[in-house]
Amino acid sequence: MRDLIIAHRKSEIDLVDLQTAEPILRREIALKGRVLYEAEPGLFERYSLFYIKDFYELRPLIQAEMARIMEKVRVVIGND
Repeated sequence: MRDLIIAHRKSEIDLVDLQTAEPILRREIALKGRVLYEAEPGLFERYSLFYIKDFYELRPLIQAEMARIMEKVRVVIGND
């Protein structure tokens, strides 16, 4: 990963370790990302399908957490 960061110092490139990325980010990468390196041909495509499926399975939990955060924001804004 370090070598990729050094080789691609332009700000338009975001390097992400998909093993540690959050489900929302992995879904976006699966849908819109470009592969710079993969250990074997087709690996990114296979994992992309898994990441998209994983996101949709977690979607109700993600939406509930987002609603909880939005409610906290409303409370803070309302207290000003």
